[in-house]
Amino acid sequence: MKNLAIKFLRVAMIGSVLAIFSIPVCAAAGEQSYSIVTALVAAGQGDAKAQYFLAIHYAKGDGVPRDITKAAEYMQQAAAGGYAFAQNDLGGYYLSGKGVKVDPQIADQWFQKAAAQGDPLAEFSLGVSYATGRGVAPNISEAIKWYQKSAAQNQLEAQTALGDLYYFGDQGVPRDYATAFKYYQIAATNGCTACQNSLGFMYENGFGTTQDIHRAIQCYQVAAENMNGQAMLNLGCLYMDGRGVAKDPVAAYKWFTLALRNRVGMARHYLELMAGMLPMNKERLSADERAEAIRQADEFKANTEKSPAK
Repeated sequence: MKNLAIKFLRVAMIGSVLAIFSIPVCAAAGEQSYSIVTALVAAGQGDAKAQYFLAIHYAKGDGVPRDITKAAEYMQQAAAGGYAFAQNDLGGYYLSGKGVKVDPQIADQWFQKAAAQGDPLAEFSLGVSYATGRGVAPNISEAIKWYQKSAAQNQLEAQTALGDLYYFGDQGVPRDYATAFKYYQIAATNGCTACQNSLGFMYENGFGTTQDIHRAIQCYQVAAENMNGQAMLNLGCLYMDGRGVAKDPVAAYKWFTLALRNRVGMARHYLELMAGMLPMNKERLSADERAEAIRQADEFKANTEKSPAK
């Protein structure tokens, strides 16, 4: 069972990394309060914040017709004026081809300028570039340096990336469960649901911390209540095997049902196993038991949707 659990964590974390590499880089919190009219006047006078304001509004079509070309032009002006938020966002434009031609090298030049001003999103983006060789030569030491700078400013994605690097020992980084646990804890506190699942797995197996199945269940539960499918799958396995909880095939089927609904393909295997569709079946549930598990899954989903995410 433990080998499968390792796969469950790997799938979860690979998914989080892919999500990290594609996160929006817009730092709209840097907007100054302007009206469109006053922003146009100020932008014409070289006000970088006003230029950034207009770039954001043209990109969204907020108060003006949506115009990506104009958004890129204003973003260029604001970035050239030294505004860190605009420099970071312009880097994102060059990565995605938003109003400009895709050019990862130019993107990284703008990320460098914003990072030099301490922008945490730009620091994280540079870390990704060095980790993946996106526009620069791969350099894991540089990636870690920029991730650490970003993480120190409470950037959730950088904290998660560091946890992943140290957990898996990827790209020549020595595996360090204790350091991975530290970063996952910080990221989970900041709202990373996938990291709650990872903490649960580490508590379950004693990786980087004292083994504690009850803490593992608590972490899985928090992640599951935030609709993390991997945590649902892990809870299903615990209830199926009776590890840390009373053995409960109906509860296991409920969690596997929820995991499958959240696009965790491995859950189908366990549902088929428990329905008696596979030859190695040990815990065949009756039709009534499966119906009750599905009712409980529906009830959990309905109750979770009524409650704010934790």
